[in-house]
Amino acid sequence: MVESSIQNIKAKSSGIFVPSKNGFRELTDDLSNTSIAGIAKHLGYHDDQVYIFHDYSEIEFGIDSIAVEVFSTNIIFVLAKSSVLHLDEDEVNNFMKNFDYNSKYESMMIEDTLLSGIKNKSLKIGFLCRIFDIEHKPWNDYILFEKIGVRAFFVNGYLAAFEFIDEETRRMPLKKMSLQS
Repeated sequence: MVESSIQNIKAKSSGIFVPSKNGFRELTDDLSNTSIAGIAKHLGYHDDQVYIFHDYSEIEFGIDSIAVEVFSTNIIFVLAKSSVLHLDEDEVNNFMKNFDYNSKYESMMIEDTLLSGIKNKSLKIGFLCRIFDIEHKPWNDYILFEKIGVRAFFVNGYLAAFEFIDEETRRMPLKKMSLQS
C-alpha cells in the first residue's frame, strides 16, 4: 500500500488530455513537437482552427489551458500540469465556466482568423459548417454564419472571401485574398 502511494506521488502525465467517451484521456502519443501548435497539428488541426483559452483565476484543478475549435466551445485538448494524472468532465467544465463566447470572438478576432484562414487555405467549408452546425453546401457558394455575423464565400471548398453582415456593429467590404498564394 505504501509502495503504491509512493509510485502515485512520483507519477507524471504528459499533461495533455483529449476528449473521450468517458470524459478525458491522457494523450500518450510520441509527439515530435509538444508546443500548442504541434499538438494541434498532431490531432489534425491547423493553427487557424484552434483557439486557446486560459483562465488564470482557475488554478485549483491543475489545468493550464484548453484548446477549442475556433468559433466554438468544442474541446480539442486540455493542457494540464504533469502532476495531473486524471481529468474529469466536472474539472474541465469548472475551468470553462468563465469562457465568454461573445468576448472571445469579437469582430477583430473573427476578421483576423478568417483572413489568416484565407491566406493559409486552412478554413474549409466542411470544417466551418460542422462548427456552426450548418448543412454542408456546395464547394463554391456563399454561406451565412449568423453566430459570428459573417457571410462567407467558398471556392473549391476553401474560404475565399467574407463580409460582416451586422450594419450596426460592423460593416465592411467583402474581404478577398488571392487563392494563388
